[in-house]
Amino acid sequence: MSQVAHPFRTTFAEFCDMQLPGDTRYELIDGQVIAMNQPSLRHGVLTASLAHVLRTVLDGRCFVSGPVGVYCVATDEGFGPDLVVFCDEPRFDDIRGRALVNPRAIFEILSPTTERVDKRAKLRRYRTLESLQEYVLIAQDEKYIEIYRRAREGWIWQDVTSGTFEICGASVSIDAIYDRIDLVPRVS
Repeated sequence: MSQVAHPFRTTFAEFCDMQLPGDTRYELIDGQVIAMNQPSLRHGVLTASLAHVLRTVLDGRCFVSGPVGVYCVATDEGFGPDLVVFCDEPRFDDIRGRALVNPRAIFEILSPTTERVDKRAKLRRYRTLESLQEYVLIAQDEKYIEIYRRAREGWIWQDVTSGTFEICGASVSIDAIYDRIDLVPRVS
């Protein structure tokens, strides 16, 4: 996260009506409009690689999109995750009809400035989405993926560093996601 972009508490409807610069992504968290930092090159490469891998393994059963707005009705907040997977007919917010309300899986590529919010605030909000089955956090600087998965007894946590993991009934290879990432320079 970079900074609060609007100093007053805001509803999602007000957020949708704001005239914000188009070259920056924004999220509405706890009533605050937050301007997102420009993603790093590694972040972009991982996002593209993840999208390619997901499209391949899901084989047309679900759709992969990103970044796309996601609206949490229960908390009146809007987010812009890196990637989402939706398997049912997409449904959108009642305010502007642009933010998805029924993602099946949400993916965030972690960065030093967003990691805390992704692991805490967003996790709590995303869990209010009835359709959400998996929330996946992907590290940039090492092969490390955290998966929060809805289960009968509540949400369970899994971390993986090698092999595969399941998303939407498909097996995803960690090596495929991180393929050639070591060739991309790390920029602080």
